[in-house]
Amino acid sequence: MAGGAVGNDGQPHHILRGAVCGAEQANRQSGTRRATWPESGAVQLERLTLGYRAGEPALRDVTCTVAPRDKLGIVGRTGAGKSTLTLGLFRIVEAMGGKILIDGVDISRIGLHQLRSRITIIPQDPVLFSGTLRMNLDPFGAYTDDQLWRSLEHAHLKAFVQGLSAGLRHEVSEGGENLSVGQRQLVCLARALLRKTPLLVLDEATAAVDLETDELIQVSARASSLSAAGVPRARAAA
Repeated sequence: MAGGAVGNDGQPHHILRGAVCGAEQANRQSGTRRATWPESGAVQLERLTLGYRAGEPALRDVTCTVAPRDKLGIVGRTGAGKSTLTLGLFRIVEAMGGKILIDGVDISRIGLHQLRSRITIIPQDPVLFSGTLRMNLDPFGAYTDDQLWRSLEHAHLKAFVQGLSAGLRHEVSEGGENLSVGQRQLVCLARALLRKTPLLVLDEATAAVDLETDELIQVSARASSLSAAGVPRARAAA
């Protein structure tokens, strides 16, 4: 949407609100013809270089392969480019060189909407909304209650929800403030497992939780049939 405003020079200026740039709009419309892509979640980085400013890459000439159902932990010092790689997978940061392939498809040729809807991420800070627990797990009402309960079981949260008087209809406050930090992250895990996208990314997803919840999340990720790439939290030496 465009609106008009008058600047200090007395001339009208256009203000764009919520506009999508031409390149982004084009990317929403392009994509692979494989309706089921990605089928297995295999990831290949081929001489990938990522960065935020020309001439200063955060990652340089990286090549590796993540086979379907593999679980990969990405470690490194602060500023080594771990989160940059995550941003590259979602094309929030575009490759300066090389490419990322998922199931053999160069993601630079995939529409942004299609790409981002086919990969699931669990971020460090869990995102929950005011509404029922069911709505937080399944915002678009695409799954049955049985599917939700199975997802909660895999996320080690079924017993907790069964103990709530309203069960799936339990009201979650804004930001999940009436749940513990660990419970919020497990809800996000259950939501991710429910979607069953072949590729799951955990960006320091256990950084703010206790060690017990950390272990539950890792057990669930290892037991899933998804390919998983994660930036684990730093652990204090014993």
